[in-house]
Amino acid sequence: MEIKLKNYQDNFVFNPAQYPAMVSGWATGKTMSGIFRAMIYSELIPYNLGIIFRKEYTDLRDSTLKDFQQYTGRKANSHRDVDLDNGSSIMFRHLQELNKANLQNINLGWFFIEQAEELPTDEEFFLLWGRLRRKIEPSLEFIKYKLPIRSGFITGNVKGDNWIRHLWKYNPEKDFKLIEAKTFDNADNLPIDYLENLEKLKSLKPDIYKRFVLNDWDVLVEGRIFRKVDECAIGQLEEPQLGRLYGIGTDVAKYRDFWVDVIMDLTRKKVVGFERSNKLDWAYQKQKLILKSQKWNNARITIDSTGVGDPIYEDLNRMGLKVEPYHFSSATKKLLIENLALLIEQQQITYPPIPELIDELKCFESEMTSAGNERFNAPTGKHDDCVIALALACWGLMDSPALISSENFLTGLRR
Repeated sequence: MEIKLKNYQDNFVFNPAQYPAMVSGWATGKTMSGIFRAMIYSELIPYNLGIIFRKEYTDLRDSTLKDFQQYTGRKANSHRDVDLDNGSSIMFRHLQELNKANLQNINLGWFFIEQAEELPTDEEFFLLWGRLRRKIEPSLEFIKYKLPIRSGFITGNVKGDNWIRHLWKYNPEKDFKLIEAKTFDNADNLPIDYLENLEKLKSLKPDIYKRFVLNDWDVLVEGRIFRKVDECAIGQLEEPQLGRLYGIGTDVAKYRDFWVDVIMDLTRKKVVGFERSNKLDWAYQKQKLILKSQKWNNARITIDSTGVGDPIYEDLNRMGLKVEPYHFSSATKKLLIENLALLIEQQQITYPPIPELIDELKCFESEMTSAGNERFNAPTGKHDDCVIALALACWGLMDSPALISSENFLTGLRR
């Protein structure tokens, strides 16, 4: 197969940056370009080891592996590996396999994440980054291309204000290079009827058209709840001040999830305290919460009283603390989250740029169940304990809306 690369494709495949990203519209050759760069590192560096990564197994099986075979003529074995004659190997893996011990203990020469915007955070990118330490000796032909000896690269579509935008578009490090393209940059390789249908899409679904054809970063992505997260992330944690009125939002957990306490200055509507922990004894956690309330001027506690939280609430209440239970159901969680979303959207609250909190706010999403109900949660493999604790702390704010017109708020956010 003989293919003449477009300028933007060539710029990605042969880019001298160690971490190039190609973020572009539909039908711009993202996968092809990623595979070509991968093959340069595999064919021209003997005994190299690289990984092509995709979030979901079904996408890896039905799309990535088939595209690889189409462009290279090579088929992966039953272990989803491709072994080359020069001793190099290419592995095809998905998200659930990344955290397994066998992947945590390998040394890579390169990695390629396809459709990287499917990943909610940069965690997987940096886990793979940490494996780029394979000892290799590049061939003279590879050296002629003046590429970095080891490389991590991604392709994908724009997806709002996500981790890719922050790493590659907002003040990127020198080793990060962003290559962008619109669908029409590849128009001469696309069928006429396909281009005509895109014009219809322009009027029928303008947001989809702007995002996937024009490569517009500013289109609001369906499902994400919290906007203007970064705008509210200012200031730093503080010590309690005499005379101030504080409230504590507490999301309880013991093992798999995290126990999180968020302390809010109720007058300034500012997060001033934060603690996140797990695998601690219930009695110890309760005692810490009691002392925390006392330290912060006998702060009122709003606590998740669902499931394991109910006996904890009862114990705290019997001890005479100012504690308010919040019992979760699909309806009450919706109200709690919508209240927080409105406060953040209108920049009525502030919180320090705490990495765990910011990450959870940006990942938190809604989805429709098969029964047609809206469900709010963190993506698979992520946590929402910080979000819930912050939402509980905000529920007790003075002049905070006790109820929000839920039928229109989130719909309005997605327009």
